[in-house]
Amino acid sequence: EGDDLIVLVNVTYSQLALGGEIDVLQLESPEPHQLHVPAGTQNGELFRIKGLGMSTLRGGRRGDLVAVLHLVVPRHLTDSQRELLTEFAETEHVDVDEKPPGFWTRIKDAVRGY
Repeated sequence: EGDDLIVLVNVTYSQLALGGEIDVLQLESPEPHQLHVPAGTQNGELFRIKGLGMSTLRGGRRGDLVAVLHLVVPRHLTDSQRELLTEFAETEHVDVDEKPPGFWTRIKDAVRGY
């Protein structure tokens, strides 16, 4: 049997909540594999893709490609994105900081490279 290959795949909240197709890079192919992510998928969920892992040294069967979905939260939002997320948070009945980051926070983030 071949060896399984584990890859971390960055995804957005929208992709996890709404579902969709995402690209998963393969080690032995320049073309990404299209993975269907169902709506409501959770951060850290694993998807096993049969036969796309690493081959054995003796040319035997290939292992599986294991995609671990990793939610990436944006560091900066546009005014429109912030407004939409605030509206969504209101439907969840949770408290959020509705103010955009202040001038000095933006300066610090710029210096840090965020």
